[in-house]
Amino acid sequence: VLQLRLTTNGDVLATTSKGLYCIGGDGRVRERYWTGAKENLRIPYDDLHHVLEDGDGVFWLSTRGAGLVRFESGTGRSQQFNTRNGFPNNMVYAAYEDRQGQLWLPTDGGLVRFDKETRQSTVFTTADGIAHDEFNRLAHAQAADGRLFFGGLNGVTAFDPAHFERNSH
Repeated sequence: VLQLRLTTNGDVLATTSKGLYCIGGDGRVRERYWTGAKENLRIPYDDLHHVLEDGDGVFWLSTRGAGLVRFESGTGRSQQFNTRNGFPNNMVYAAYEDRQGQLWLPTDGGLVRFDKETRQSTVFTTADGIAHDEFNRLAHAQAADGRLFFGGLNGVTAFDPAHFERNSH
């Protein structure tokens, strides 16, 4: 288990290398999302680092080697985003949503800002002021005021997404 997250309805999501588990208040597994499941429980990749449930109830799954997966649990529809979509690599450690609806993804090749609506990505590197281009898989958090913290090989990159801009080279 790499992450435990409380859902909007009070269940707990457990992110693992064998898929995503939904655990009810009684401690029992209600659902398991994985590649071997049928219909709306099937996800395209099992080895997960992190899950974000956005305001629309969509799961954003950060994967170990398959990029980012957008998953609708009600319909079972999924879509993968990776190097074909401009990511620096397919190792995504987490996804955090800012107040503008953008996702921020720490990777092994920089920090990716991903627009959920347009599906466009922007990669930020040390040239843009982040501490290091390679992040750690468990070192990340979001403060109540929206600030983001990503631990990497050369310290912590901390910022308010509303004020983060690309350095002009």
